[in-house]
Amino acid sequence: MNEKEKRKIAFLGFGAFNCAMAHYLTKKFSKDDNYNFFFWDIDEKIIQEFIDNRTHPHHFQEMKFNEKIQICQTKEELIKDADLVIIGISAQAFNIALKNIGSSLSKDTDFVIISKGIDIQTHELLSSIARKNIDNSGFNHHIAIFSGGTVASDIANQVPLIAEIACENDDCAKTIANIFSSDSLRIHTNNEVLSVEISGALKNFISIGSGICEGLGFTAGTKASFITQAAFDVYKIAKKMGASDVTFLPGSTSFWGDIMLSSFGETRNKEFGKRLCIDGKTPSEVVEDMKKEHKTVEGYYTVKASHEIAKEYKIDTPTIDYIYKVLYKGEDPQTALRKIMIGDKKN
Repeated sequence: MNEKEKRKIAFLGFGAFNCAMAHYLTKKFSKDDNYNFFFWDIDEKIIQEFIDNRTHPHHFQEMKFNEKIQICQTKEELIKDADLVIIGISAQAFNIALKNIGSSLSKDTDFVIISKGIDIQTHELLSSIARKNIDNSGFNHHIAIFSGGTVASDIANQVPLIAEIACENDDCAKTIANIFSSDSLRIHTNNEVLSVEISGALKNFISIGSGICEGLGFTAGTKASFITQAAFDVYKIAKKMGASDVTFLPGSTSFWGDIMLSSFGETRNKEFGKRLCIDGKTPSEVVEDMKKEHKTVEGYYTVKASHEIAKEYKIDTPTIDYIYKVLYKGEDPQTALRKIMIGDKKN
């Protein structure tokens, strides 16, 4: 992207996070005619509500979008001529949503993925899914990952935050960071795409476990003990998948910042873990209930994928194994948690 040219910024999917990011960016560039914003979503109710009231039917319903953002009627119209596409689509719908989008691209469009997760069927990371669907465009594209300890409401309300943009191309990372940065959002850049993406996806199961700790009435000490063990299990898987150490060191917002927020803040995965203990319903029933509330629980799928990846690589991941048993094998959450916490004595 050329710094001096007019830019078309496209939001593919208009769920909670893209909705918040659209509000944040259109406010930031409200007086800059060089930036134009557009969105498209498969949910017709979102489109109609925006046309009628310039509001969202499911998220931040009191928030009115300014004139800076407009609707595209089709995904193809949105993608065409876009300089930057911000993708906010649930991981399990990612492959279908991006299928053959390369044929709609008409220039060297860059992409930034704000979704987090792993495809439960193929175990693919989202950047890999994006790459295979845009490589046939005939143009040059960079794919970046946005990650960190951020939730949609904090982005929309512009509270002070730090996040990361990871991209293999340094110039692209810096350009996207400049677009996203403000006096409320500080962006670090790096080229550790694989590491940032894995940590962002696998931290979802840690958030679920933290919610289970809360739902069972345990203290922050129990939660901290669980997080400590679980973070090491994530690190072991990440290393086997080719990640570097840098992302897992202190100061990393994409790992430690995200873990702290998702485990101690008000997040969907933590809410799911908590509801497992108090709703009296099966995990799949809680997932469906939350889906009706327009709350996607990515961690439910990430647990299964990460459990299978750990088995494939022959990695000992006790925290993942026990959360998997709770979600997919009917194990009692309290029994599973005690097994994780007590377990065999280790050096």
